Amino acid sequence: MKATKTSLLTSRSFLFSLALLTVCAAAAFTRPARADEPTAPLVTADGATAVVINSVVVMRFHVSSGGYSPQERWAIVTNRIIKATHEFENVNWAWVHGEPAIYIHDSLIVTVTDADADANGCSPRQLASIWTDNLRHAVDKMHR
Repeated sequence: MKATKTSLLTSRSFLFSLALLTVCAAAAFTRPARADEPTAPLVTADGATAVVINSVVVMRFHVSSGGYSPQERWAIVTNRIIKATHEFENVNWAWVHGEPAIYIHDSLIVTVTDADADANGCSPRQLASIWTDNLRHAVDKMHR
């Protein structure tokens, strides 16, 4: 029985050390999100996945597109926004292959699909304008 207690204590010590090492490693390799970066995905009451910057809901994904779920689209868009943060002065949208696409400077952020527009109850042009204005508003809040 003595060997069992020793093994149990050793196992517990090992597991505790491993857990502590995992927490320390995670802390060392992660950084807190800046206020001007998108937060973790927000799932709204209607089931949409929202991109939020500086407390501004910039866009909501209700539907999958291009084989990506709303949550995957959130991840792609937030990554693109973070990469383009140094170019926030120029947020616009343009028609690309028959669909509106939102850009920060020359960096594509998102393409607005017919399904996105239908899910939001407006036309693709209207939704592109709304999402572009929301993104500009979030950026303006960042620079104040």
